[in-house]
Amino acid sequence: QAKADYKGRVTRIIDAIRLKKKPDRVPVILRMYGFPAAYCGYTQKDMWYDADKAIDAGTRCTLAFQFDIKVENVMAMIKTAKEYGGVLASIGIK
Repeated sequence: QAKADYKGRVTRIIDAIRLKKKPDRVPVILRMYGFPAAYCGYTQKDMWYDADKAIDAGTRCTLAFQFDIKVENVMAMIKTAKEYGGVLASIGIK
């Protein structure tokens, strides 16, 4: 079922972009910003410093809402949590 769902999302997006035929529905392309943290009961600080929580939040939201494209990249979230949290804190961003 997962493969069929994936193929349906890809087809929907390509059809909409190429304007070659009317997709079955408007593709949902979401930029979630701080929503995954709030939805999962985490803080933004958790997202910056704890890669496991960042991955968990992104994964749970993706599975719960089944949108077609999620802009946030899990690898970028891991990199952020591992590398940038401490750097930002050192210059006063919390």
